[in-house]
Amino acid sequence: MLPCGEITLRSGRHGLRQPIEEELDGLVFAISGFFQVNTGAALLLYRKARDFAALAKSDTLIDMYCGIGSLTLFAGRDAGFALRVEINSDAVKAARDNAMRNGIAHVEFLCADAAECDIRAYNPDCMVVDPPRRGLSSAVISKMLELSPKRIVYVSCDPATLARDLRRLLPYTVKDICVVDMFPRTANVECCCLLVR
Repeated sequence: MLPCGEITLRSGRHGLRQPIEEELDGLVFAISGFFQVNTGAALLLYRKARDFAALAKSDTLIDMYCGIGSLTLFAGRDAGFALRVEINSDAVKAARDNAMRNGIAHVEFLCADAAECDIRAYNPDCMVVDPPRRGLSSAVISKMLELSPKRIVYVSCDPATLARDLRRLLPYTVKDICVVDMFPRTANVECCCLLVR
């Protein structure tokens, strides 16, 4: 967090060869897609997600919306294996690059729609979802219920779609929730929920 009165400006130009990099808790991310701009609050959010995931070296993690991999590389570095699913091929390339940049080798990336990918061969102990504002589709919820992980960590930027999805994720129940004020002086918050069977 920056002290009051300081501003950080970032700029880029077409043809810039080096991507902007951000360091969070010892991990370095090249930013070539969506990334939380309030990095102090993002660090709080990611630490909470990691605590909720409570991964051990024997655990398997699946992230259904990995983007450039920031959240799940942060939380999933404690897992034995992690599968990251993302529909955007540029984001998948960035996520692979970020995993290599940080020496995290126990990950596999699948460029696919979360609602349509076949991941039944995996047996996740934990699933992480950080969907777009519209929340989870019925197909993704059905897939999560079929895979039946012990824990689900749901990160949401929209409390209304989060509430809707939590009702549809029965027999899971919310064990813990954390709200992060990502954009102070606005109505926008990020929620991180731990769901258990």
